Amino acid sequence: QLGVTTTTGDAEGDVLERREVTVGRSELEQALVGFRGDIKQIPPMYSALKKDGQPLYKLARAGEVVEREARSVNIACLELLALDNAQLRLSVVCSKGTYIRTLGEDIGAALGCGAHLTFLRRIDTGGIGVERCVTLAQLEAMPESERLASLQAPESLLAQHTRVTLDSDNTARFLSGLRRRGQWPDADAVAVFSEAPVALLGVGHIKDGELVPDRLLSPLEIQQ
Repeated sequence: QLGVTTTTGDAEGDVLERREVTVGRSELEQALVGFRGDIKQIPPMYSALKKDGQPLYKLARAGEVVEREARSVNIACLELLALDNAQLRLSVVCSKGTYIRTLGEDIGAALGCGAHLTFLRRIDTGGIGVERCVTLAQLEAMPESERLASLQAPESLLAQHTRVTLDSDNTARFLSGLRRRGQWPDADAVAVFSEAPVALLGVGHIKDGELVPDRLLSPLEIQQ
């Protein structure tokens, strides 16, 4: 919502200021360019970040404001879907740690009229979109067999990881926490599987041809 700022950056906060909105679609599109790619954000006071062990939102409710360092985030996609009577609708693809409330406030500040967030819906996270989801009510109405069939395999969370498959000897050594050597390119996020039978063993990373385990499944988890 352009033209209105609030204490929390969203519709639950008290109104701080109202301003006339005179920007059009072309001005808005131009302003959005500056928010794509790597940007800096100052986390909002109404957040779960902590200062001296206290969540910032508790300090904010007590009327305190503390200094917060700007953080680097990435906005991979920022698309204007609609603009109607100072209400704009955006589609955002962003990195972990991005505050969409802050993005809305910063866009409003760049336009000179201020803004706050009125609605937010996460439609995809880690490659799992809402089209694959079921509601709690639907889940409760299902027979147990359908509930179990709705469960996703653990590797569904690792679609963006590099896949490495190990033979039986290296599988046993990897599961004992040992690093393995191979002709692998460096990778920060690796999903490691056994060759026979095919099973997820855990995740790790590759540095200088060395596969380093970061988190391993237990033998019981792998068997299940």
